[in-house]
Amino acid sequence: MHTHGTSQLDIRLSNEDQERTLKEGKAEPHRFVHHQAGWVIFRIGLEKDIENAKELIRLAYDNAEKMMAAHISRRAQESS
Repeated sequence: MHTHGTSQLDIRLSNEDQERTLKEGKAEPHRFVHHQAGWVIFRIGLEKDIENAKELIRLAYDNAEKMMAAHISRRAQESS
């Protein structure tokens, strides 16, 4: 995840979360090729948008945590 100024977040989600948030209109597709990797754009225009931003950040964090756990598990299996 990263920001562009104070009003745009680029957030990487799982493909399932990306599809759902785009369908629900909670985010916009990322420009360029990054949309294929789960990236979305979220724009903060009003104070009420902050709660939606927090939800997307939580989804991104949960996805990253799952990916890291799977990576650690694979490395442990390779070491045995």
